[in-house]
Order: sequence, then structure tokens, then C-alpha cells
Amino acid sequence: MTGTFHIRMVAGILIATGVLLIVSNALAYFMDGELDNPAGLVGAVVDFAIAVALLRGSNTAAHILSVIAILGFAGSVLAFFNGFDGSALMAGLIASGSAVSGYLWWAATFSQKVRAELARRSGADNLPARDVAAKVRWTGGRHG
Repeated sequence: MTGTFHIRMVAGILIATGVLLIVSNALAYFMDGELDNPAGLVGAVVDFAIAVALLRGSNTAAHILSVIAILGFAGSVLAFFNGFDGSALMAGLIASGSAVSGYLWWAATFSQKVRAELARRSGADNLPARDVAAKVRWTGGRHG
């Protein structure tokens, strides 16, 4: 799988998480009449911002995502040892949370293909428009 695939997958996971946070906060607001945890909305905005920055080729966003994924993985392990009540639903949630956090951590930190794709994307942003157009004409529209 290519670095582009992994970056799109990570961005899709972040966007889906952000939408899930917004929907859950909106449902809680409509059911209770007050917003109990506005930090979830901040988390959604951060997820969207990191996804956009990753799609643009930001290494800083990859570092921030790496820290967030490590904290998510540690939270899953902590939930397993402290909050696990033996139910299959809780086991599935903990397993899926740790799997997603592990994938995000791997993609942001260890994948050489993702690093190469981030470098390619950030380098493309630094070229003047005429150089990008000349490169597209020269390569026939292929990246290379």
C-alpha cells in the first residue's frame, strides 16, 4: 500500500472521529438541554485540523498525531486494566480503540512511505505555480 493510501486512511479516521464527537455532543445537547462536555467539540476541531494539515503534507501534524495516538493507546490499555467489566461489548471497544490508535501511531511515526508522501506533498506546496505547471507538462501529469 502506498503512502497516499495511508494518509487518506488516517485522515478518514480523524474526520470520522470528529464527526462522531460532534454528533454525540449534539444528541446529548438535544436530549438534556445543556452541553455537558464542550471539550468534545474542541477535540473534533483538532481532529479536522490535523486531517487537513496531514493532507497538505505537514510533518508537525504527523508529530502531534503521533502523540495523540500514543495517548489513545495508553488510554485503551488503562481502560483494559481498570475499567474492564468482562462484557463482550467493552472488550470490543477496547480492542478496536487500541487497534486504531496503534495504526495511527504506526502510520504517523514509523511508516517510511507516509514520511516520503508527506515530504513530497510539503515540497509541492513550496514550488511556484509556474514550476508545478512545468513539472506536470514534463511528466505528463504523473507524479515523479
